[in-house]
Amino acid sequence: MKFLPFAMAALITLGIAVAGSAQKEESAQTFTGYVMTKACISHKNVATENAVNEAAECSKKPTQARVDYVLYDPDAKMSYDLVDQKRTSTFAGEDVNLVGYVDVSSRAIHISEITPFSN
Repeated sequence: MKFLPFAMAALITLGIAVAGSAQKEESAQTFTGYVMTKACISHKNVATENAVNEAAECSKKPTQARVDYVLYDPDAKMSYDLVDQKRTSTFAGEDVNLVGYVDVSSRAIHISEITPFSN
């Protein structure tokens, strides 16, 4: 009987952990935008469609420096940090559909799926 309180506490903790992971799955969203480097966005005024295209082309250029990729949403005029940099690098400068959830505290997207944009 001494172990019953410990077993109950373990089950409650497990239930909270499972509920927390289910909440992340439920909050998955679909985003559409361009995978761009922070450097290319900061050097361009991406307020116009032409500027967005220039920043996308800039993001495709190879570089020796460390690159931080973001998802830029031209409709909302917002960028989100992307957690999985290696996975997103193959889509540099491309328009993509991305499924994931946003970490509100860091405004970073944790990616579940990323594919080339399709209507």
